[in-house]
Amino acid sequence: MPSVKNTPSPTQIVAQVRKFAKVAPRYRQYARVLQEILRGIERKLAPQAIVQTRAKTVASFAEKIVRKPSLDPVNQFTDLCGGRIITHTQDQVRAVSAFIEAHFEIDWDNSVDVSQRLKPTEFGYRSVHYIVQLKRGVFPSSDIPVKVPDKVYGLKAEIQVRTILEHAWADISHEWVYKKGFQIPDLYTRELAGLAATLEAADRSFSRLQEVMQTYATTYGAYLSPVQMREEIARLEIVLQYDPQNFEQLNRLGMLAVAYGDWDKAISALKDHEKSGRPEVLKPLGVALCQKHKNKPQSRGLQRGRKCLETACERSPHDAEACSTLAGSWKGIDEAKAAELYALAYQKDATDPYPLGNFLERQIRDRGDMSFVPLLAPLLDGAIQKLREQANVGVNLPWAFFDMGKFNLILQRPWESLTAYAKAAQVSSAAFMIETSLKSFRNLKVVQDQLPGYDDAIKLLLLALAVRFQSRTALTELEKNASKKLTAIKTPVVMIVGTTDSPVISALDNLPQGILLNFTTQTNTDRREDDWSDIARILHAWIDLVVDGVDASKVKVLGMGSGNTEALALRISLALGAQVGVIEGSGNASAQLLKDADWNALPNLFRLPSEAVIIREFKQPPTPSLDSGPREILGKAIHDQYLEKRKTTPQQKVASLAPWKELPENLKESNRLQADQISEKLMLIGYGIRKPLGKKARIVKFKRMEIEIMAEREHARWVIERLRDGWTYGPKKDVEKKISPYLAGWAALSEEIKDYDRDTVKRIPEFLAQVGWEVYRISASTT
Repeated sequence: MPSVKNTPSPTQIVAQVRKFAKVAPRYRQYARVLQEILRGIERKLAPQAIVQTRAKTVASFAEKIVRKPSLDPVNQFTDLCGGRIITHTQDQVRAVSAFIEAHFEIDWDNSVDVSQRLKPTEFGYRSVHYIVQLKRGVFPSSDIPVKVPDKVYGLKAEIQVRTILEHAWADISHEWVYKKGFQIPDLYTRELAGLAATLEAADRSFSRLQEVMQTYATTYGAYLSPVQMREEIARLEIVLQYDPQNFEQLNRLGMLAVAYGDWDKAISALKDHEKSGRPEVLKPLGVALCQKHKNKPQSRGLQRGRKCLETACERSPHDAEACSTLAGSWKGIDEAKAAELYALAYQKDATDPYPLGNFLERQIRDRGDMSFVPLLAPLLDGAIQKLREQANVGVNLPWAFFDMGKFNLILQRPWESLTAYAKAAQVSSAAFMIETSLKSFRNLKVVQDQLPGYDDAIKLLLLALAVRFQSRTALTELEKNASKKLTAIKTPVVMIVGTTDSPVISALDNLPQGILLNFTTQTNTDRREDDWSDIARILHAWIDLVVDGVDASKVKVLGMGSGNTEALALRISLALGAQVGVIEGSGNASAQLLKDADWNALPNLFRLPSEAVIIREFKQPPTPSLDSGPREILGKAIHDQYLEKRKTTPQQKVASLAPWKELPENLKESNRLQADQISEKLMLIGYGIRKPLGKKARIVKFKRMEIEIMAEREHARWVIERLRDGWTYGPKKDVEKKISPYLAGWAALSEEIKDYDRDTVKRIPEFLAQVGWEVYRISASTT
């Protein structure tokens, strides 16, 4: 209750109300100015935030001085004008608060961050309240061109900043509790506090999701294929023809062009908006200008790019990435300047992997040792987790994987490091991405002896540059590490990685031509999973292959086993574009790769049923094609036989049941490929093909076992063909999704399904007769 001594008399209250009525128009004008300023803050820092302003009415003033008596309320009350900005997340609250503190005169004695009143175990009202006055010379500005009447200077206003969830709690509790004027029971006070705790947790989740989604919105293009990037850029260009001031779309176009490495496209799209001062435009424009002119340190283009990045940093004071990007423009030109800017970015946000990694590199280089790294291990592990979350939703690529590789290397985890570097190389859409990462190794060279996997990580990235982007510079470096007496390597090449206790090891016989590289050990029990020398040997083999000019996409790699070597070797091979076959049930490394979302959707990864005939089919070189005439006739005959077989089964409207003239080209080619391999199937059972000795071709009748051998080989051919066409195994057939339950071993098929292949191979003599050939026995015994 107010003391009697401080309670104004009715006459004093009337006088105070009249006094306020005279200045009320100034406060209304102040509220309009404050509305424009807060709207400008909303556009800049908290898009779609709710902005509210009000000047206290005479009636509201009268009610308040009765409820809260004061001897001079017109001069003592600080909320006669008020504003509120209600944001989506706590991160936006912090950004808005920083802006207010920098642009207003703050009455710190009467301002408060209400959340700081709460003890660690308490939950309740959370909001930031500022008592402010306008500073002369601050507004109008380029961002907020508001006109400020002279008469509003010197007036105080209260600005509240809070999230929408905090606002919901405050608004409801204020209406139910504060305005009721009575003490509510402890039971309901506790329930209100529980709601506050729930909303506080939700606020944190929203902040995290907003950060991830914001990153996704600006970097998702890095996960698109080059063709998809070009298509998306073209679509954005059309949109911007009709909405040229759409800065969100401009940012997306700029970021996509940067990810694609098309500096000219980014510059041409953004240059007309350079004077806008918008960070979302200036950052990609600055990157494109700096990248285009990076080899010309004194050029106007590079200086202009830096200016864009400097402005982006100034306009986004909490954007550590913008500051790091600016620092990157000085790398190799003024290392002291780069180090200073990376340190500044690190101070802005020590958890941001980009500045953290570059700051750490320079600390290691300047100190010449890693004695301080264990102290930063929790921070680095946190950064790795953050990068992992980004990669999981396809953002910040390939940089998330490059940084994971670097941090794990610094933490002396070579297996994890090269796994991340392999994925980074695989998703890189331009050579400069790998080249940028390679430059980081210069700073770590001083401690390379303390970094297991340092040299091999460099070799891996050089291989990726040479294979994926045909870098002559990378190839020259690899030549220094190739075998001294390198002889011409016969192709095709098959590389086997794993253990030799697999039940299908009989399939791993030598190729009829080419070379087989065997990196297997005897048994899983003898395996030394941490033997890094195996990885060094495999990388050396890849270097010899690439230096000799072998096409990496034609190399086949078979994986089996459960060790670290198998796991990493298979991923390295996938990153270089090799055809990698993983044998089912052959070990944990294979099983984990098939479940690894980073790798299991790649078109060059094949899940092979654990049957020797299928594995042998995978590693064999492609069968030479027949001449076009006989090939077409035989392909059609095979398809006609399939249609004849299907007449006895319920008819469905599926592409494979169309007549030959209407059959899709990919299905025609499947039948032709089957025809190409007829000779090989016949060789398995001791038969060959020739022109008829008599007037017409003799139709041979095969034995049951001969039919079974050829049918199993045909199924193996079909499995590999389907796998290469992007089909995967599944319990139920789905043509649209390319899922088939028949991508399994021969033993797993039903007799009904086996009969399709049996019926086809036993009619081979009839098919050949159509093109004037016949089957004859080469020897009495099968091979």
